[in-house]
Amino acid sequence: MTTFSDIYANARGYRDDFLKLNNLVQQLSSEKAKGDPLVSWFRLRDRRVNEVLEPMQIELRNRIKKLEREMNEDEANIELLNKARNAIANDNMELANRITRDFDVEIAKNSDEAYVQLGSLQKVIEKRKIICSDDILRCKECMKDTRRAKTTFLSARRTKEIDRASFSVAIRSINDWRSSLDIDVPELKELPESYDVANVSSLHEQIRATVGNIDSRYKMKIFASPIRTVRTIIHDVGNDRGKKAFANRSNELLSNVNESIDIFNKKYWQITGSRWERIGTNQHGYRLVPPTHTEIPKI
Repeated sequence: MTTFSDIYANARGYRDDFLKLNNLVQQLSSEKAKGDPLVSWFRLRDRRVNEVLEPMQIELRNRIKKLEREMNEDEANIELLNKARNAIANDNMELANRITRDFDVEIAKNSDEAYVQLGSLQKVIEKRKIICSDDILRCKECMKDTRRAKTTFLSARRTKEIDRASFSVAIRSINDWRSSLDIDVPELKELPESYDVANVSSLHEQIRATVGNIDSRYKMKIFASPIRTVRTIIHDVGNDRGKKAFANRSNELLSNVNESIDIFNKKYWQITGSRWERIGTNQHGYRLVPPTHTEIPKI
């Protein structure tokens, strides 16, 4: 036979479990709040793409086109120098001078000296061509990293999907290229610190265990409202919700639990000391009696 002491102990157990659950939910909300700076960073990711990565791509494309034009001009100039050598070999110094007019140099009348002049010019052009070629390769490598960074930034739909290692590598790469190639775009901000995933996972497990204790108790309709909140909490844990969701659940749980406790404390004469009983012939009423149990404290 179930006694009031059994009912009271069960209700007190509910209260203690709800209190423990609420503390865990508040801890989870506080831990999740540590991710706010990362959330702010993530919300501005499209702006970072528009203000840094896309302008970099435009600048790199323009640089590559300019460098390729310069390389083509250098190749054409080397061809002109070869034609000038042929003209000198044919003793046509006038033609050699016409060919080299754009080089801003007066070809010597002596063929040996003229060959030396043309050789010096070609060395300068070939050196410049090598520099252009190296610059093109660097720009193309930077372009690849920029595209890769853009893909990385846009790959995550939510903050929790951010791969910190990939994002950090992309950010460092872009900032290094920005500096080494002197590209006029803002510096990318490093990823801020966030909450500890291990701590969140641990709190999730503790919440599930506490809810398991609540579910194992003898069902009491008085606590139906907070039990519904518990179901929402488990749903939020399963979906790895953020700080606001758990802060709301905590407030909701506190309100519903305290309302249920208040109803319980007012329902039983063993707590109120006011018992409904027969007080006369065909008469019933409340009579004050010594309470046998104290009120269950709210949380």
